[in-house]
Amino acid sequence: MVAAVLALAGCSGSGDGSDGTTSRSTPSPSATSSADAQRACDAITTRLLASVQRYVDRYGATLSKTPGSKASPSASPTPSSGPSSGTGDDTELRSALQQAQKDLVSHKCDVAAFRTDFAAGLGKVTADGPLARAVLLRLTASVTGRLSSTPQTIAVSPADDLARRVAALAPGSTVTLRAGRYALRQPLVLLAGITLKGAGRGRTTVSSRAAGSLMLVLNDGRTELRDLTVRHTGHRPASVIVGGPSSSIVLTDARVSGGFARKGSNDGQSGTGVLMTARPGDTTVRGTTLQMTRSLVSDNTAAGL
Repeated sequence: MVAAVLALAGCSGSGDGSDGTTSRSTPSPSATSSADAQRACDAITTRLLASVQRYVDRYGATLSKTPGSKASPSASPTPSSGPSSGTGDDTELRSALQQAQKDLVSHKCDVAAFRTDFAAGLGKVTADGPLARAVLLRLTASVTGRLSSTPQTIAVSPADDLARRVAALAPGSTVTLRAGRYALRQPLVLLAGITLKGAGRGRTTVSSRAAGSLMLVLNDGRTELRDLTVRHTGHRPASVIVGGPSSSIVLTDARVSGGFARKGSNDGQSGTGVLMTARPGDTTVRGTTLQMTRSLVSDNTAAGL
């Protein structure tokens, strides 16, 4: 689906449109001066943004619900739960993207103007919950041309929007976290296998008071945390690092602490330092799911691992 967005966002060319695939169509004087034609072009943007909103909504409140609780935008999705079908199905969005490409040509729209308007419209798309926001950030990165296609190494500071920076990275990338405290308002969702490398677990701390979890690893690549501390703060029920059913997490010279569960609570989701999840009935043969070296898991009310 992201590839389809890239194809639309990055379309350019000098074809005459005879094959129906050229991505830019030079508007004729009559087309550009026609209010009806302009409204038709604007409608393409509106329809596509509506499809994006529906797609992002699929990752919202329903997946932000933990057992026995009401859905909340601040809660984190439970990787092993959620709708049994449909989630992640990008059929409608793919279809909308393909139709938009055809409509841009048939209505002789200014594709450069469309890309600008569409990118601006993405800023108004709402995301209910951390997973929905991560999906939206990755979509936005692809549309604006910031989504990298190859692994890279970037450096960030506590003043940066960490979620937005990681959303634009290709699998295999490395994020160097300079010394300091990275306070997150929502759980950090990693949709690609990357490495977060701090300046030392006594110098770099990623923290959050968010409910549900501090970090959600929802990818099938290798996700590594090195030389840093990941700490949940406050008294909202949460585990610190939650690994999805396909994730592979590597902790090296790291510290994980602060998982909190209320006294008497036994929901199986809160209070753990590192919580690895699986789908019911999943018997897929896999490699290593969790590897820890010279790491400390402490001060979690339910369990370390």
